Amino acid sequence: MRRLLFGPAVAFVIATLAVAAHPTETDLDRPLRAKSLRCTLGPGALADWRSGTPEAPLVSQAMFASQPSDRVTQFDSIDLKAGTARNIGNNAAGILHVVGTDEGLTFIDLRPRGLVVVTVYGSAIGGQYVVVYSSHLELVGMPRPSQYYGTCQIWE
Repeated sequence: MRRLLFGPAVAFVIATLAVAAHPTETDLDRPLRAKSLRCTLGPGALADWRSGTPEAPLVSQAMFASQPSDRVTQFDSIDLKAGTARNIGNNAAGILHVVGTDEGLTFIDLRPRGLVVVTVYGSAIGGQYVVVYSSHLELVGMPRPSQYYGTCQIWE
């Protein structure tokens, strides 16, 4: 009798641990339901083409902004059906394209000299969502790609 119960008991424990170890679907979908996110960007990398060709070091460590208050950006009025959102930073505000994917939200800002892509991932770490900010711009006639990392929280 003991042997008959052992197998199902082990299977139950394994199944319970597997469910507890992985976020539920609602945890992953939470950014997709958000109408507003507040993100703080920090360290990243910036490529250097000052002479018109890549210079060593090609990539340097950088911070998103020198002032901590300038590292905060907010996305609000997120409307996945319309594919739009509003971005509000300390220096500017504007309308962006937004796409919801299985991974989270991607905001796309098309600019005259390039584009900025910001992806907020659905996996929460310590109650915050991971954000990656990628800039593909041309400034003063040279490529100026950069990428910064940070966290977002739902701001409603």
